[in-house]
Amino acid sequence: MFRPTNSSESNLFTIRVTLGFGSTRGAFNTGANAIANDAILASNSSGNPTTVDHLASPTSNNLPSGFYIQYSTTGPAFRVYYGKSFTSQPCMNVVPISNNSTTFLAIPYIVKSSLLFCDILFNNASTSVSPSANGTTGLLGFDLVITGPIKIGATTGNSNKGWALSDSTSADPTSVYSYMDVNLGSGFTATDSVVVSKNLKLLGSDNTIKTYSTSTSSLDYTQTVWIINTDVSLTTLTPQTGMVLIITAGSPISTSPTVVLAASKSFGYAGSGNTTLTFSTAGATVILYGIDTTRFVIVSQTTGVTLS
Repeated sequence: MFRPTNSSESNLFTIRVTLGFGSTRGAFNTGANAIANDAILASNSSGNPTTVDHLASPTSNNLPSGFYIQYSTTGPAFRVYYGKSFTSQPCMNVVPISNNSTTFLAIPYIVKSSLLFCDILFNNASTSVSPSANGTTGLLGFDLVITGPIKIGATTGNSNKGWALSDSTSADPTSVYSYMDVNLGSGFTATDSVVVSKNLKLLGSDNTIKTYSTSTSSLDYTQTVWIINTDVSLTTLTPQTGMVLIITAGSPISTSPTVVLAASKSFGYAGSGNTTLTFSTAGATVILYGIDTTRFVIVSQTTGVTLS
């Protein structure tokens, strides 16, 4: 389950936005940067493009797809469309930005009427606060952080990824999640952890088993269950360290198929002179394990499989 440090909730998603001060537009709501009614100030929505870009941080492509902020002179209010489907109301933190912090007062309040958007307004205890009229004093923008639970499943690239597997050879001290106790044959593993060989691939990416119907020397090691049909010869079989290889004869068999090792390879402790497996009956099966890149050990061998 995905969760930030010290949180019991899974699948939390965070959106952060700095609007106004620090944007490429510079002064907030002044001259060519004036904010008209229904102007969109920040957006990563193809159907609602930015009209007056006051986004200071992050870049728009790091916002959720469908996110945008629209200004309304009624209120006045900033409507924030999340671009995410929260499963319950998200928590929000709004901090107004101003250059004259000792005299400026703007109390933010949030109107939530949907899981898809909210309205942000500012008040100075007696009247509503509009964006700055001169670009130097008053409300110059605001910081916004939204955090809430989303539906399990695919999200955008900036989703909360939580635990992840790493191919590093040591724990990364800069990462909160440096390793897990279950690994895939690589990366940092703790003592007594469970390690599963990454050379164990029972099915292909399309959920199929590798079947050889013609003789070949080009073998597919991305799958580790092979069906070898009648009158087929597989040559240059090469051990892969940690590989579990299961080879079964298909049906029917009229001419015995064979599997031949590559040069200088051997079947484990049976002697270097044994280089060929012959399958004489349908369903005959052998299970091999790669000790290193030169030897396969025969883990299991049924009747109908001979080694020569």
